[in-house]
Amino acid sequence: MDSDETLRRELSELGMTEASFRALALLPLVEVAWADRQIQASERQVILEIAEGHDLLNPSSGQLLKSWLTVRPSPEYFARSRKLLVKLAHRSQGIGQDLPSDSLDSVLVFCSHVAEAAGGLFGLAFTVSQPEQAAMRKIAQAIEEESGKHRDPTAGIVGHTISVEWQHLLDELDGD
Repeated sequence: MDSDETLRRELSELGMTEASFRALALLPLVEVAWADRQIQASERQVILEIAEGHDLLNPSSGQLLKSWLTVRPSPEYFARSRKLLVKLAHRSQGIGQDLPSDSLDSVLVFCSHVAEAAGGLFGLAFTVSQPEQAAMRKIAQAIEEESGKHRDPTAGIVGHTISVEWQHLLDELDGD
């Protein structure tokens, strides 16, 4: 398990602080919004509503979110942020201890809300673009893979995995 100091350094390398780390939960949503090369007003609105509704914004995280919505972060930034988000969500003490691991499921559900917000042909067909679907698959797989490294092995096999539920959601989207 990484120390709090190591996590603070990783946050700092991403332009974040301990006070703004909850903004990490918004980055997968931002990644989905940027998947088709531009963020639409409806996607921006959904991201802001989720951020406000789940108390993820403070002055420093609000500035981060504004910058991510203005200039697309690099693929490396998205990948590093996902890994750090998962590390923090699986911690039981120190930085991230108040971020439950099941919040990763919520992040994935919120990604679908962002993708669906862009609409499609009159909001009826093809409501989630292929690039957005690909982004959601990549995010879900990366979170599942990284979670496997940090999951408590003594928790047993009872429960669910992100990949099963998320794959079901993606299969439904493919059917649209």
